[in-house]
Amino acid sequence: LDQIADDEEEGFISERRQSLPRIQSSSRLSSFPRPASPIPEFDEIFDGENRRFRYASSIKFLSTRNILILAFITVLAIVITIHTPSQPDPGVDVSRPVEADAPTEDGESHFEDVGPGLEFYTEVDHVRYYKSPDKMKEMKSEGPTPADRELGGMHVFKNVCLTNNIDAMSYENNPTTSLRGLIYFTRDQEHNSQRCVPCSNSENMDRWDGTYEDETVVKHKCGMNGLHTMYATSAGDWSSCILEDENTQLMKKFGQTQSPTNVTSVHFFQAPTFLLQFNAFDMESALFDMLMTYLPFWKKYELNEFPFTSLISHSVKGCISHSHHPFCELLHQMAAFWEVQDLSWESNENTLYCYKTLYYNQVGYNRNLEHEGHVTKEVFGGLREN
Repeated sequence: LDQIADDEEEGFISERRQSLPRIQSSSRLSSFPRPASPIPEFDEIFDGENRRFRYASSIKFLSTRNILILAFITVLAIVITIHTPSQPDPGVDVSRPVEADAPTEDGESHFEDVGPGLEFYTEVDHVRYYKSPDKMKEMKSEGPTPADRELGGMHVFKNVCLTNNIDAMSYENNPTTSLRGLIYFTRDQEHNSQRCVPCSNSENMDRWDGTYEDETVVKHKCGMNGLHTMYATSAGDWSSCILEDENTQLMKKFGQTQSPTNVTSVHFFQAPTFLLQFNAFDMESALFDMLMTYLPFWKKYELNEFPFTSLISHSVKGCISHSHHPFCELLHQMAAFWEVQDLSWESNENTLYCYKTLYYNQVGYNRNLEHEGHVTKEVFGGLREN
């Protein structure tokens, strides 16, 4: 019995050995039996000879129903994206046009939609240079408003241009360098053919809203001493208006010929600017017509800071920067315009100077020291110390 059992056991082992695959002595992994796997092998996907791709034809990756669902979701996402309005920056009002005084880098050229044409300018050091008045967008002037509610004599204008009275320096009696023309932009006077003609200098015009004789001729308000008003809808409109023969003759009659005449370029100053205006031919006039009005403002500003950062003088060019005119020297000594920039300007018949914010120290406002509390002992004391 033991022998039979041993023979049967040897036969069973021999049969198992024959049924198992032979294991080669080589270390190649390919000789080991591989378990069945749902992932196709490289040799199953590509034919060794033709490198033919067979996987796509052997496996259904997506059913027809799944493809239709995926396509529907894709189309729906595209439609929602197209019809969803973009959200604007909460800091920007998209209902309003971009303002021209937005921050810009010096030396850039700028284009802005302003209706039929495009605004074009080059900006350097807060001055916009327009090669043509047609390239400016329409301006609307404002003012005058008091620079200080307690102190009279200084006024603030917005979006205005200045011209020079070239007849005033050759007046037979009392020639002066203290007369300017103020171009005030509004459509209220666009049907007035004499809108661009300033009133004569024959009357004392101490108030902006006063009534004066020449108004019956030019059919508009005259302005005030030292600053005679002209009206226009734009810089180009003013230039065309003064070149009409009737208006040219009337300006000569009034002794109010203005410069420039044929405007082909515009310099538009963006920084708040003070108009330094006085009669350079008469030191006494400069002292009492200009300085007596300005002194209380000077005293206030030197304790705080000036509301304007630049200054322009058509009475004496470079009055604050380099002139040795006696009145300019006095202004230097008293530090009348501490750290305020003196703007340069060109004398020509083609360039118009405009200002976003203009401070006007009214000529002759306190000449007779008739405004009580305006020029005090304390103010004079400060002048003496300087």
